[in-house]
Amino acid sequence: MPRQTTGGAFFFSSPKFVLLLMAVHLAVALPLAYALNIWVDEASTLYTTQNISHALNHAMADELQAPLYFWVLSVWRQIDGSIFFARLFSTLCSLASIKVAFDVARRFLPEYARKFAPVIVAIFALHPLLFWASTEVRGYALVVLLSGLLLRFFYDAYLAEKPALKDRAIYIAIAVVALYTNYFLGFILVGNFCALLALRKFRLATHYLGHMAIVGALFSPLGYALSGQLETRSQMGDRSFFESVRTLWQHLQTFLLPVNIFSEEANIPAFLRLWIFRLSAAGITIYLWAKRFKGLSDNTIALGIISLIPALFLLAVVWLLGSGYANIRHASLLLLPVIMFFSALLYEAFSKKGLLAWALLLAFFIPFAGWQEFTGLVKRGDWEKAAAYIQANEKPGQTILLFKPYDSLAFKIYYKGPNTVLPGEGFFTWSQQNHFNFTEAAAALDDQTDSLISQIPPGTGEVWLLTGEICDNPKTLSFCCALEEYFDSNYTMVDSKEFYLEKIRLYRKK
Repeated sequence: MPRQTTGGAFFFSSPKFVLLLMAVHLAVALPLAYALNIWVDEASTLYTTQNISHALNHAMADELQAPLYFWVLSVWRQIDGSIFFARLFSTLCSLASIKVAFDVARRFLPEYARKFAPVIVAIFALHPLLFWASTEVRGYALVVLLSGLLLRFFYDAYLAEKPALKDRAIYIAIAVVALYTNYFLGFILVGNFCALLALRKFRLATHYLGHMAIVGALFSPLGYALSGQLETRSQMGDRSFFESVRTLWQHLQTFLLPVNIFSEEANIPAFLRLWIFRLSAAGITIYLWAKRFKGLSDNTIALGIISLIPALFLLAVVWLLGSGYANIRHASLLLLPVIMFFSALLYEAFSKKGLLAWALLLAFFIPFAGWQEFTGLVKRGDWEKAAAYIQANEKPGQTILLFKPYDSLAFKIYYKGPNTVLPGEGFFTWSQQNHFNFTEAAAALDDQTDSLISQIPPGTGEVWLLTGEICDNPKTLSFCCALEEYFDSNYTMVDSKEFYLEKIRLYRKK
């Protein structure tokens, strides 16, 4: 007779537990989505998606990204134009990705480990990076969802014992949607092909190439625009390969033992994480060496390849296009594959004890990282409070000047006062020239400074100057010298107030 399963055990190994995880994620994400102020990239999205026509005509040129998310969000916002409702789309994508993560775990984990799928899904559902994606008016939650769908239907279409034709059609459709949403998702498509090669499924790999030819044909209308975007972005950022390797290593640690999502602040948990990683890496390496890299299940090998290939492509992108692409948000497509691969590898190396030990560690690291990320309920710029401060202290006839111009997109969301906010246009033009480029930005920023100064109306007696982290970061401090020298020479500072990564100063004409 089959062994009876207790009610509690059944609950924790069934989709009902996934629904509970989705409810917990929603209970945390919704208040955050409502309370957090927007930062400048979210303001950019709100500007781009202000209406359907504007999104269709400007999304690719202004955002320099694949356009589908912006097109869809512009339609979504016709229901409700609020910040919270715009974020709700991301929250729903994250909820869907939790269900997809359960499906992926039930497929890819070794058969004897699949009963632990809910543990792994819980790690994913409660990960602070997923909560962050849920609260962004940006496409990262959709990217995470699509990366999971590519895994799920890749398994069904190519790795399952009897793949169905409909699963391959669905996979092709998802691949096209993925490329129209985020170009980096194409790296997973390559990773899936390499996984077939690694598993010696050469006949399936040949079929896969044929299917990718269909995807390429459907993606071709975007090809010309992509070449123009690459030409613009090719000038953005330093190209330090070894620094990029170090940064990607930090992202890997954040995926598996989060401490800080966006900063590298030194603290005791970060020190502990470093040594936990070193010891774990040594233990897994010894295991693999003893096994002569044999004995791993095909699914674990596939997950490893699918995680490794996109990571290598990300390094190549940074090497070719610059360090601006080394941010963890650009690597968010790896969140689910890496968690799944590490789970499978950990179970095969140390059985359930290794997996449960990791889960216990995360019971500390995940709340700590969440507290680090969301304490104070503020995103960079703190634009809502910055606008409120100026409105409480301004006088009619003053001018408000923001450096860089891109930041004025966020400030204008909250500012309702009577004074002119400069600049009034050219937000994307300047940001595309110098947003990441630390080698050529100085000249562009000098031109930008001259343009901003020339827009101050003659006879203006007082100017509010708002400057961001670019004027406080030692690496970019020199970019603000021309602006600072102008105000020091022509104005006297009469007020100053600092917010999170934003400084406000009031200057009076000498």
